[in-house]
Amino acid sequence: MKPPPEGCCTTDGFCQAGKDLRLVSISNEHIEVPSGFLLVGAKSPNLPDHLLVCAVDKRFLPDDNGRNALLGFSGNCVGCGKKGFCYFTEFSNHINLKLTTQPKKQKHLKYYLVRNAQGALTKGSVICWKGAELRGRQSLSSTCSGTVCHLPESAGLSGSTATEPPPNPPPGTPQTATAIDHIPSTAAFSSAAYNGKESPKQQLVKNNLSALTRPSVLEFNCNGLPGKL
Repeated sequence: MKPPPEGCCTTDGFCQAGKDLRLVSISNEHIEVPSGFLLVGAKSPNLPDHLLVCAVDKRFLPDDNGRNALLGFSGNCVGCGKKGFCYFTEFSNHINLKLTTQPKKQKHLKYYLVRNAQGALTKGSVICWKGAELRGRQSLSSTCSGTVCHLPESAGLSGSTATEPPPNPPPGTPQTATAIDHIPSTAAFSSAAYNGKESPKQQLVKNNLSALTRPSVLEFNCNGLPGKL
């Protein structure tokens, strides 16, 4: 990690402004917590027996099921009062975590902090990070899947069956019969996908059916002439 600014405090358990952040030291002090923020305890690798008190925007923390935490970070230093830390890397430097690996909020923000009956700040429940970072990916996945047409089981068809063209008929077999045999399954899919309402695909199928039953008209169109009777 980058070196701390020249002249700042680098003592473990203190922020760079020299204010004590250890829970045992400030548990009885009044700590201003902005609306929408929660007090949490951070673990420092150099102080395994201590928690450092931090104020974190609860939107970036998971719920009781370990989910719905926004990606990113927003926090304040409860020691010197500096606000607006938008990156956990920056915040971890300010509170002197002195990490040798990439700082991650899931790894270092460990406990919620609560006031007991005497008004002292104490260690509360563990922050459950399980699946919390999946929210962004799930939202993206949901957005993408919203444009996909999932075939109902009642249609009895797979997506590939509905989109693949019919196989080439054996030599000597009229193409009209093969195409007509394939049309009912396509029409069944269209009916299922549109909940019983006539869809553009059904209209196209009907037009094709009408055209296929008149080979002379198809020949006429294939020669590049206008497709009219």
